[in-house]
Amino acid sequence: MRLKLILIATMLLVSVCGIAYGASMQDIIYQGDTASDAAIFHGDQHLKRGLKCNDCHNKEMFPEKKKGATVITMKDIQQGRLCGKCHNGKIAFGIDHHCDRCHPRKGPDTIIYD
Repeated sequence: MRLKLILIATMLLVSVCGIAYGASMQDIIYQGDTASDAAIFHGDQHLKRGLKCNDCHNKEMFPEKKKGATVITMKDIQQGRLCGKCHNGKIAFGIDHHCDRCHPRKGPDTIIYD
């Protein structure tokens, strides 16, 4: 009986761990004031690189996990705040000459959700 309980507990633990490590995150498109302000956050790309949600969702960066709760500006990023904390050319790609990575080119098949 005891062996059966240990086996069941182990299976549950493996299941829960599998769910946690199998996490995925959708891309999020932020619509700014103008059409050229649209920016995309590739959640899965961040997870694949080993980041956890609380690496960015903390008091200093993005305290709320709610789209639009924190206003993101290029000035903040250039000054090393918010996304710029990592996207500085040292930890992750910098913002110079990499506009397309966050700001998708608009085309006939581009869909932007507000």
